[in-house]
Amino acid sequence: MKRHIITILLFLLTLCANAQSLSVESFRLLENDLTANTYGTIERDQNGEIAALIKIITTETGFAFDGGMLGIVKTVQKVSEVWVYVPRGLQRIKIMHQQLGQVEYYFPIPIERARTYEMRLISGRVRTIVEDEVAAQYVTFSVTPQNAIVTIDNTPYGLQADGTVSQLLSYGTHSYRVDAPGYLSENGIVDVGRERIMREVNLKSSRGKVTLDCAMQEAEIYLNGTLVGKGSWTGELDAAMYQVEVRRESHTTRTTSFTLQPQDEKRVTLPLPQPIYGTISVTSQPIGATVFVDGVEVGTTPLLKGEILIGRRNVEFRKQDYRPLTMEVEVKEGEIATFNAEMSNVFTITVKSEPQGASLGIDGKPLGFTPYTGEVSSGDYEVSLTKPGYIPYRNLVHLDADNPELSFSLERRIFSKNNFYAGIGYEVGHLSGLDAFAGAYIGNFNIEGGYLLSSAKATRVWWIAEPSSWNGQDGLEYEYRLANAIAVHAGYGILLGNRFRVTPRFGLLFNGIDGKYCGTETGMDHKTFVVSGRFGVRAGYSPVPHVGIVCIPAYDFPLSKGELATRIDETSSLVKDWCGGFSFSIGVELFF
Repeated sequence: MKRHIITILLFLLTLCANAQSLSVESFRLLENDLTANTYGTIERDQNGEIAALIKIITTETGFAFDGGMLGIVKTVQKVSEVWVYVPRGLQRIKIMHQQLGQVEYYFPIPIERARTYEMRLISGRVRTIVEDEVAAQYVTFSVTPQNAIVTIDNTPYGLQADGTVSQLLSYGTHSYRVDAPGYLSENGIVDVGRERIMREVNLKSSRGKVTLDCAMQEAEIYLNGTLVGKGSWTGELDAAMYQVEVRRESHTTRTTSFTLQPQDEKRVTLPLPQPIYGTISVTSQPIGATVFVDGVEVGTTPLLKGEILIGRRNVEFRKQDYRPLTMEVEVKEGEIATFNAEMSNVFTITVKSEPQGASLGIDGKPLGFTPYTGEVSSGDYEVSLTKPGYIPYRNLVHLDADNPELSFSLERRIFSKNNFYAGIGYEVGHLSGLDAFAGAYIGNFNIEGGYLLSSAKATRVWWIAEPSSWNGQDGLEYEYRLANAIAVHAGYGILLGNRFRVTPRFGLLFNGIDGKYCGTETGMDHKTFVVSGRFGVRAGYSPVPHVGIVCIPAYDFPLSKGELATRIDETSSLVKDWCGGFSFSIGVELFF
């Protein structure tokens, strides 16, 4: 619709040629007006104080106000006046209008907080005159779904991509209809005038929603002869009458119907199919076998059992120590299905081990290496597994059809009856020092040799030498130290589990002693020895294969002394301290 708009702005001019179109006629304090300080009309400035209220009397709208640095708190447009909230102390206000111009006004009296003032404005007037040239307007339809057709005054229109259609219609009444496949049509009228019309149309589906429920979840649901689900089904259908069949194997088929109207939401409870039964008569050799029909236990043989669903049924027989037997039989309505089961107690077993390749024996009879598969009768058997480097397994196992596969894990042998080892340790006690050792276990008998590098400090000894006087001295002072010890041990190892071994043992130690004259003259160096016996226990623990931790508590006692050692022993307890008493050694070894 084409419209020509003529806007005439008429301003009331004062009689004076230099007068403005916007000015202040008067300004005063309203002594008895409590609007600024009354609950519901109070406003506060940015400092939290109650603002002053200036009621500006004018019939025009569209004013803007500027309070300078102090600003304007709030403006409220009222009928025939504008309320302007200002902070106390404001000295001037600037009033602006897009058509009427502006005026800056200085207040003749102080502006106080929470007081109400009145200002009367003299202004021109804005007048707008609109003239219509064409008596028509656009009508827009927004439609769902987007494949709908809109017919206006018997003329069809397709929708745009955004689901709308717009038409320019003359003033007056027009009819419309909206159609879409699968939806109910909508009819109506529109009264076209000056204002543009926007009409939303949401078509309702012509279909209904139905839920079909059957308490038997295994039952198949057929809708007008087509399978739609089992147990329950929900979907949308056209308005019509429908037939539903509920089917299940070995059951009677049940039928029902329903009618669906547009926009219906209906739930239909379906009838249950009724089971059709027959009877079975079963015997077995041996008797007492448990009978399962399609996985459900029904009794033990000999057995006459009714209420068995007709059709082909899987009948399974189970009995301890016998191989399970499954048969398929045909059960018919009103008839007795008779059959016999001959069960066998010979079945196939599979024996596995970790690691594989272990030698397998059952009741002492060698059968080969794992993995092994063969036939045995039900019963209790002694199963043995051996493999070099692993602890032998031997145990009593019950073998039957319920236990056809056996799996064993062999534990790797850590300590064995025969192995060689070498290590290093540190000994403390009457002897102290770094100890290196090597040995072997042969059939659990232990032989070991060791060398101790002594860390003992030198000790000075005063004793009488031969002859009784040496260069006029009554005695000589010597310095002695335990230099080293060579040991040989023998014992018998006792295994405690797979990671511990205790070896009681006896040994001999050759303790070497170094001596040196401490006089001013260059004297002779002296060396001697002491042979000691040793009783001890070698305790070994292996956290991982081939690595062990060794602890050896022991007691030493002198057996034989060199001539010099005997003479020193007469003067000092040095030999006794070094070559007799308790000691304790701890070390690490590698063994193979």
